[in-house]
Amino acid sequence: MDIDAATKQQIVVAAMSAVGPVGEDSAAWESEVARTAARFTAVAGNDQHPAFRAVEQVAAAKVFTGTVVSIVKEQSSTRGLITLHTGTERSDDGTESVRTERTDNPVGLAMAKQVRSLVGHKVVVWIEVETMKNGNKSRVLRHIEDRGEATENAA
Repeated sequence: MDIDAATKQQIVVAAMSAVGPVGEDSAAWESEVARTAARFTAVAGNDQHPAFRAVEQVAAAKVFTGTVVSIVKEQSSTRGLITLHTGTERSDDGTESVRTERTDNPVGLAMAKQVRSLVGHKVVVWIEVETMKNGNKSRVLRHIEDRGEATENAA
């Protein structure tokens, strides 16, 4: 992996920022910065890393707003099945369904827990259409941001 000087500087500054200010033991601080810089470099140089995948998924996603109505565990896939009220005219009640990643992986489980805490909140969501191994397509939640408690009947 070939990294230019500017990227190296960015990695070091990011590591310094992540570690925080120098404490009383500057040698320990330098060691922690070096470990963190190595970890950042390993991630930056691995396009198969989950962080790279997350960036690609969010960048490819459709963004819209809605209110989280519910989330239940889909038994067949372990994914969180989320109902969002968006006001869409494609359904009689103005809701749409999206799914989390599988909850038997840490990313999916963390997202499901976050969504559960946002029931009744207005949110901005990033949704990507994912093609499953069986060829079916599923709308998958890639990112969610809270916009506060929803007012009654708000989308």
